[in-house]
Amino acid sequence: MNDKKSLCFVPFFDFKVGGKIVNISFFNDYNVLQDFYKCEAKTEAFVLALILSKLGFIELDDGYLSGECNVGEEEIEEIDFDEISSVILGEHLSNYDDFDNILKLAKFLCQKINADLYLGQKKLQTNEIYQTNEILSIASNLDSKSCDGLYVYSCLDEDEFRCSEQFLNLAKFENNEKLGFMKINCIKDMQGTIALSSKKAFKAYELLSLSEVKNANNN
Repeated sequence: MNDKKSLCFVPFFDFKVGGKIVNISFFNDYNVLQDFYKCEAKTEAFVLALILSKLGFIELDDGYLSGECNVGEEEIEEIDFDEISSVILGEHLSNYDDFDNILKLAKFLCQKINADLYLGQKKLQTNEIYQTNEILSIASNLDSKSCDGLYVYSCLDEDEFRCSEQFLNLAKFENNEKLGFMKINCIKDMQGTIALSSKKAFKAYELLSLSEVKNANNN
């Protein structure tokens, strides 16, 4: 990494990033100093398509893309892409069913703005040649993501399930109750409806729906 700015799609930083961070994700890691923009969980492909459209590299309905990912068009306009020297994708994205689309959109963006691309700390090659029509077709046919808004990020070494009061109420949980082997711990200053859970039962840094977590812990 270098001392310029990194555009990240990383909810939880388990590695160091040099320079300033502009982060678009579903969860704000308060341990990291960053310019944060919130998107809906699993809509990173829509965010990348919106960026490409706002920068004029493809032509799409920006209002539709913004509505799908819940990132405002004006928020994208706040980012100075001339200062972005690297784009960093969170490793959890490799588990998404649309990761191939995310990767192609990210590579195309990096080619256009002359930035390096990383998956976590691993630098990726971006020398594949993509035609604008190919990228436009991908961005025009993204699948809308429907979810209940309650997602769990498996990243804790402790046998805990940490969540905000908002998450606790929506999930109809009680603080200090047990969810399988995990103790539920409500964090008063935690924001949003993303919870953090033990990674013992799941692949580390994986994003799961609440129903998946409940089923795994009750089996």
